[in-house]
Amino acid sequence: MKNARMKFVKDRDSNPLVPGHYYLFNWIKPFMKKNSKILDIGCWSGPLEELFSQEKCHVTGIDIEDEPIEYARKKFSNFTFLKASIIDPLPFRKKTFDIAAYFMVIEHIPKGTELESLLQINRVLKPSGQLFINTMSYNILSNLLDPMFFLGHRHYSRKELTRLLKKSGFSIKEIKYNGGLFTTLHIFLLYFFKHVLKKQEPRNKIFDKLMEFDYKDRGFVEIDIRAEKIKDK
Repeated sequence: MKNARMKFVKDRDSNPLVPGHYYLFNWIKPFMKKNSKILDIGCWSGPLEELFSQEKCHVTGIDIEDEPIEYARKKFSNFTFLKASIIDPLPFRKKTFDIAAYFMVIEHIPKGTELESLLQINRVLKPSGQLFINTMSYNILSNLLDPMFFLGHRHYSRKELTRLLKKSGFSIKEIKYNGGLFTTLHIFLLYFFKHVLKKQEPRNKIFDKLMEFDYKDRGFVEIDIRAEKIKDK
């Protein structure tokens, strides 16, 4: 089975940082220690690496697309980037990483392979390693406002993610919901400008500030879960 393919658009993806990336980075940061080993799953062109580069840590990014990986390699020569799929055996030894970031990826892998992806993460995380996962939340508003939901873009409920994480050897430590109307508007703009016009979506400081309000642990678009590895699988 194959992952969903994403198109790299250099004019847009060479500068993809949005308020959501800062939120995700600040969520992870308190759990980082000096020289922490971090696995960034679906790293794309390295938006999180832009922020990780400010810290003393070792980052390995994986993605299935050649162009964004090559771009990230050139931009962040101090980090490691590999072409790899989370639903295939990962090219790392057991218990390699302290932290795994699994952001906006699980909804793009083939349906039915979610558990396998989490088992792969379990294998390469150290005991008590932290998994940070975020994806689209399954609820009426989030579903209706996502134009791709009706074309197969999956959303996940708290119950479903909890079941998958427990089955793959994780204990849930934190669940939050983020993203609101401004995030939804940004998603619309992103789809249209990136996939139709092939360029950066319009943004400014005011719009970014409005999106920041969506990331105050009170939204409905995304579900964010921190889970801890409690046993090998």
